[in-house]
Parts: sequence; C-alpha cells; structure tokens
Amino acid sequence: MFGFFEKKKEFCCAICGSKNPQEGFRGAKGDICKQCADALEKRDLTCDDAFLFTEDQRKNLCNPALDAVELADSLQIEKAPLVLQEGEYCYYYGDACGGHIQTVTTGYTGRNKGVSVQIMKGVSYHTGGSAGQAIREQLIESSPTGRFVLTNKRFVLLTALYGFDIPGDKVQTIDVRPDGLGIYVKNKMHIVLTSDVRKIAIIITILTNATKQQQEERKQKSPETTKRRQTRKKQAPVSGADEIMKYKKLMDEGIITESQFERKKNEILGFTE
Repeated sequence: MFGFFEKKKEFCCAICGSKNPQEGFRGAKGDICKQCADALEKRDLTCDDAFLFTEDQRKNLCNPALDAVELADSLQIEKAPLVLQEGEYCYYYGDACGGHIQTVTTGYTGRNKGVSVQIMKGVSYHTGGSAGQAIREQLIESSPTGRFVLTNKRFVLLTALYGFDIPGDKVQTIDVRPDGLGIYVKNKMHIVLTSDVRKIAIIITILTNATKQQQEERKQKSPETTKRRQTRKKQAPVSGADEIMKYKKLMDEGIITESQFERKKNEILGFTE
C-alpha cells in the first residue's frame, strides 16, 4: 500500500562492491557495475551467467589477469562425490537424471474403416479399408535422481539407471539442450537431464579453452609461461578480489573516498581509464 514511499535500494556491485550505478546492471539476484559487466562480456558471459557461480568464482570470472588455465584452476571444487584419479580435479557436481530415448506409436494418419454394402441376407461386401500410417514419437524415459560430475578427465553420471563414466577424450560432441545434455560417444548419445545446463556448458567451455592453451604452451615450451604458471599456483586465485574487499572496507569506514576506492579497484583489475 505504501510501496511508493519505500526507499530505493542503493546500487552495490555484487562482484567488486562498487557503488557507482552509471550504466550498471540491476538484476533480481544482484547488481553488477559496468566494468565487471564488460569483463564478463569479454569472456562471452552475461551478468545473469555470473550469478550461477559462487561469490569467489564470480570475482575470478571478472578478473582479466587470469588466463584460460588460471581461470579453470580457480573453479576447482575441493570435495567431489567420487574418488578422483591422479591429476584429476572436479569442476562441477549436482543433481541430475539419466535418460533413455524410446520410440512409441501414438496413433495413425489416414486410417479408413472403409464401407460395407449388404448384398443379401447374411452376406456383405467390405471395401476401401486401410490401416493408415503409424505416428511415432520419441519420448525420454528418465532415471531416478542421481549426481552428474564433471572433471578435467571424465563425465560421470551416478544413477541407478542409465549411468555412465566417460573419459573426456572419448567424447565426440556435446549437444546442449534446454533440459539437459546429449553426450555422444561412438555415435551413441548419453543423456543428462539437469536444470544446471547453462552453468555446465560454461564450465565445459572454460575447460576446453584451458586445454587449447595448454596444448599451445606445450608446442611453444616457453620458460616464461612455465615460470608465470608456477608463480600463479603459489598465489591464491582470489587475492585480487581480497584486495578489492579490503579497500571497500576502508571506504565504508570513511578512511578513503569512493573515487580513491574506484581508482585502486581499477589498478587491481587491470582496467585502464
């Protein structure tokens, strides 16, 4: 009733903490400033995509200092619902069902019962009848809910029915659908039914880009790249984000001004004015 008199919520970027609303994105799940939105766009991501990830992961997605391999490393999940192999890391797991396609006949087209004509008592002649053409549809039979796990080496579906454990190098192609994924191996499709389709597709893209970068680095065998990678591994992937939050706290306490905070944030994220 008194909604017209409610104070408008102050803009605050959910990624870097900026309170500058100029050309920012205001969504149902939170605000994102223009600079963070631009950083997401460079990775072919939308603001809505960012909210599919945790707070720390969002900060890494907006960090232009992270290359493809470093970004993939920052998305690793410590605890996985299966035993990992040596050198294997988990990047996603969540509820999912397996699927199996069944072809069923739902009716007929052009079916005609024909016409019966009585010739004499007890004798009739039937003509014109035809069974018609069967109408067949493909339906997906789903399994009980289980877990879908994505690692840097495997696609694993842990379900009572239609489960699988597929090495990543055996996958020919992945068909992304609104209700799930179709993973093709030797012309056979393995179905995953999940509501996290967009998030999984983003992670697969990030892992694919990281693999391509590693292959290029092996060809070049650059010692500078190897040294930089080793240095990065020693540092926390969210160190830049921690620095931003430190300066935001100083701004909130009135120790520095908002313009000083924005300047330090841009320096940390590598943005140029």
